Amino acid sequence: MQFVITRCWQGLLLVSALLAGVAEVSANDASISLAQLLDRHGNSNALVILQRGTANSVDATQSGLANVAELQQIGMLNEIALQQVGVGNQASVRQVGFGNQANLAQLGNANAISLEQRGGQSFDLTQIGNGIEISIVQY
Repeated sequence: MQFVITRCWQGLLLVSALLAGVAEVSANDASISLAQLLDRHGNSNALVILQRGTANSVDATQSGLANVAELQQIGMLNEIALQQVGVGNQASVRQVGFGNQANLAQLGNANAISLEQRGGQSFDLTQIGNGIEISIVQY
């Protein structure tokens, strides 16, 4: 595993992990620890993370083949924990605002989650099985 750390405009830190898939982390905190953010096992998994604001946190685990996750947090005190175990799972999570929290788990194959939260909502979601599609929007 190889990590590339680059300073971007406005002092943002961009950390890219060059793996079998794709992993990007963008954050304001220069002391960000990828060991706390990414745990990946398997092949062709892709993970893209964009965080802006204060005290955002991500704990992502991908195990299996061809799992894809796009996570985006903008605001303050947002927190995501994502677990993808299986083959061909897709997750797209977007949180905007303060205090949002999403704990998402996909256990199985070909599951799809799209969750968008704005404001102070919280959510736990677990998919167990194959071919389950869920889309949740909260404002």
